[in-house]
Amino acid sequence: MMLMCKLDSILFQVALNAHKVVN
Repeated sequence: MMLMCKLDSILFQVALNAHKVVN
């Protein structure tokens, strides 16, 4: 469960960074 939460958090941050780069 904790692992999934960490993975989700990392994916969320990566998506945010990608969004910033695109804009």
